Amino acid sequence: MNYTKTGKAFDIVSFCQSKKNQRLYAINYTKVATAGNDPKITNAMRYSQYVKSTKPHKPTYEYFDHTGEAIIFIETYAANLNIDLSNYDYKTQTTDFLDGKQTSSYVYLEFLKAIFGTHISEMLVGLYPIMPLSKATYLKRQADIVSAKGNIMPHFRNYSFIFPR
Repeated sequence: MNYTKTGKAFDIVSFCQSKKNQRLYAINYTKVATAGNDPKITNAMRYSQYVKSTKPHKPTYEYFDHTGEAIIFIETYAANLNIDLSNYDYKTQTTDFLDGKQTSSYVYLEFLKAIFGTHISEMLVGLYPIMPLSKATYLKRQADIVSAKGNIMPHFRNYSFIFPR
């Protein structure tokens, strides 16, 4: 209990009902017409205005040319590595792979390996985000299947029956 200076317990109900305190702590709201508020109409009328005046949202989709962007990326990456692409039909191979025409992820990966050699992993990291998700996933899975190289034994176990030395 909270006590006042006179020693009486503070009573919130009597405090709020007192005429003096009602005048002191009264909140006066001004009903001003603003852009989104018109105090002269009811909530039902405002809802009616909203339903009649707002237009439905039409989502817009931006077309992304996966094939064109992939070809530009391959050309740019080859130019940075000073690789001549004139001997390779990379445009047709890329278009066929991305359109799903007769080119599997294995064939396309081997084609890119023939062009880029040891730089294939860095090139693929940049190429994945440009491709459609399904094609990038197939290519990534194919690229992750790597044959063992060198004399390293995984976990020091004998895998000589798998990888001939």
